Amino acid sequence: WYDALCINQGDKDEKGHQVRLMSRIFSSAASVLAYIGEESENSSLAFNTMLKIGTDFLQEYPGHGLLRIKPATRWQEEGFPAYGSEGLKAVLAVCERPWFRRIWIVQELLLASK
Repeated sequence: WYDALCINQGDKDEKGHQVRLMSRIFSSAASVLAYIGEESENSSLAFNTMLKIGTDFLQEYPGHGLLRIKPATRWQEEGFPAYGSEGLKAVLAVCERPWFRRIWIVQELLLASK
């Protein structure tokens, strides 16, 4: 199911009806894939940096999932020097893609089991 294709974006009634079904669709899906745009020259660096940040965060704050994040005080005070400015710029470039501006990504991310 692909929302941009399966929902007639020009029909407000259909769109409203389908939007109400989206939480059930995403929570029932075996897996959810998101197309976030074309690969860029620094995409690999961005995703490797995100993986490193996530791994380090879970090691420093074990047992805290994304919905129960405890303040990362040390990271707030010291910043992210271990990841390098190029890695962080690459992450920012990915996060500035149009897909991340859509409000629907919240339920796509939170309701998906995989």
